[in-house]
Amino acid sequence: MSLVPFIYRCFAIDRSGYVFVHQDFLANPSSEQSHITTKEPAVAADLVERGIMTLDSCVNYAEISDQHFYLVSNLAQ
Repeated sequence: MSLVPFIYRCFAIDRSGYVFVHQDFLANPSSEQSHITTKEPAVAADLVERGIMTLDSCVNYAEISDQHFYLVSNLAQ
């Protein structure tokens, strides 16, 4: 039996899904804010599928437009 080593990558996101710790930030500390949907799209899709991250919306009356945003559930509760 051949053992293939797993490669783990760690990152942290806030309640809105913005990444604030990621390995890419070490190479480029001046990176702009990134959302998990662009930084780690497969992980974001899995979080949505599992109901951990949900898409919500609100109305911006100043611009008369809908705005969409993500919320990450508090798993500690």
